[in-house]
Amino acid sequence: MKDIVIIGGGVAGLTAAIAAKDRDDEAKVTVISEEKISSYRRASLPGIIDGTSKFQDITVLSGELNGITLLKGAKVLNVDVSAGNVAVKEDGGAEKTLTYDSLILSTGANPALPSINGIESKSVCALRTFDDAVRISEAKRNVTVVGAGFIALMIAEALIRRGIKVNLIVRSRILRGIVEPEISEYVERKMIDYGVNVMTGATPEEIVERNGKTYLNTSKGDVESSMIIFSTGVTPNIELAKNAGIKIGRRGIETDEQMRTSLSNVYAAGDCAEVVEAITKKMAYIPLASIAAKGGKIAGMNAAGGEERGDFMRMQNEEIFDINIVTMGYTEDDAREVVDKRAKKMRLNGAYVITDGEDRVIGASCLYTRISSPYINALYDTIKEGKSFAELQNLFGDPSKKIDELMREEVL
Repeated sequence: MKDIVIIGGGVAGLTAAIAAKDRDDEAKVTVISEEKISSYRRASLPGIIDGTSKFQDITVLSGELNGITLLKGAKVLNVDVSAGNVAVKEDGGAEKTLTYDSLILSTGANPALPSINGIESKSVCALRTFDDAVRISEAKRNVTVVGAGFIALMIAEALIRRGIKVNLIVRSRILRGIVEPEISEYVERKMIDYGVNVMTGATPEEIVERNGKTYLNTSKGDVESSMIIFSTGVTPNIELAKNAGIKIGRRGIETDEQMRTSLSNVYAAGDCAEVVEAITKKMAYIPLASIAAKGGKIAGMNAAGGEERGDFMRMQNEEIFDINIVTMGYTEDDAREVVDKRAKKMRLNGAYVITDGEDRVIGASCLYTRISSPYINALYDTIKEGKSFAELQNLFGDPSKKIDELMREEVL
């Protein structure tokens, strides 16, 4: 019987555990989670903030974890890769040692906070856990969100729907690095229409207390806030891997197409790991729930004796302020920097499509009032399969697909 130990109870860890049991029902699978509560879907936390969801709505069903041992409220003290064991301190203070044949690191990441004066203020928080979401949901007035990614926008929307005044501090532009500037501008206008005070080109400089109130000083003025929420990226938790002598990439734990680390019986998945990016075939850090789930599945299958392989492409589809935003691959700016300096942007049926110098489609982003799966799938498959812009255009001439007929509700 194979002993598989998984460190981390997030989406990557739980997906890995389920995949390992599916691959080998006789395997002994143990998941170590620092959180004391039942495992839940972090991507659903904005629903806790706006009140549309309760904890039981976002938990992972216990039936999905049949045959899996979940150690809640447990802290890993040490990983000894030479002996193949993990030292754990369980909730309540007891210490134990778990031996493993295969180890999966899904240690996640922590919010990245700026190094500014006052960052230790009690008014400062970030959204990473259920407790964070509960705290944010209890805000009574005037909240400032710092950040321009999807999580920042979701927090802002959730608070607006609760009737809370929201300031959004954006250093450059909304969703920069994810969508094209035209889409950023549209989303900003939409947020303003909903009542968000969007401050673009503003950089947080200091947090101060004056006359019993908290202020975030920015390059564009001071903002009084009862709560300041930073959503400015994450820092991968790689200390356990580093201390164990496992190879670290530019940001996260380096893995191959089988999610194997530099040690043959140790795998990594989720926000702690770098993956093989599908377009460039190079290592990339893509901290997304969808990437974590796919990586966790591959890691779990292989830890249980499988030979699964995969590469990864960024694809995000979110509904924000009643509009659907779809984005995948590279933006024009990032493509010129990472893939091909000859990359260019074109329009096709409402989408902004990015190609390299050889006409290969390497990215796309679009806005729609509703989602047309055939069109989105066509974009995704074109990029993933390395097809050309000409081949993508030909799809719209195929009467059996009728893709163009489904896209009459485009926003832009």
